[in-house]
Amino acid sequence: MRVGVRVSLYDEVSEQFFGRTWCSELHDVPNAGRASTVDVSLGESAFYHTRVVDDTCYAIVEVVAEVSVPGDPAPSRTCALGWTTVSAFPPPANTPIDLGSCPGNNILLYGGSPRILLTLNKPIREVPFDRYALPGCLLEYRLHQHDPLADAQHLIRELVCPVPTWL
Repeated sequence: MRVGVRVSLYDEVSEQFFGRTWCSELHDVPNAGRASTVDVSLGESAFYHTRVVDDTCYAIVEVVAEVSVPGDPAPSRTCALGWTTVSAFPPPANTPIDLGSCPGNNILLYGGSPRILLTLNKPIREVPFDRYALPGCLLEYRLHQHDPLADAQHLIRELVCPVPTWL
């Protein structure tokens, strides 16, 4: 089994996903079929750049798995393992972030599909998603502004992208 992450942007005012979905590389998970629980560390970095800067926009993070059955000629299948919402534009901090000492944020992963967001009739903050939480499944992430990219944003295509290797 191989595991990866997909990130999409969602605007709760217009109740629409926007932009392109970024898909990480898929990473092999050792002992995935033999263990009852598996800790997966992907270590992926991504950035997003958009003209939309609003606290009603969210990054929708979906953890996916690619599964192939040995001996089965059918192509491998991709399935969702869980998803969550991350505020895409947190309030700016007045102090710079030292990533070496910055702990990650842990957030619950939910079962089902993030497409449920298209059926909401109220703001995301008011929806009791906890009842869809997957026991023991957490996503750890860090969100911060990357100043060198901010200075070059006029050269970067909008939406979610992988971090360039030259950074």
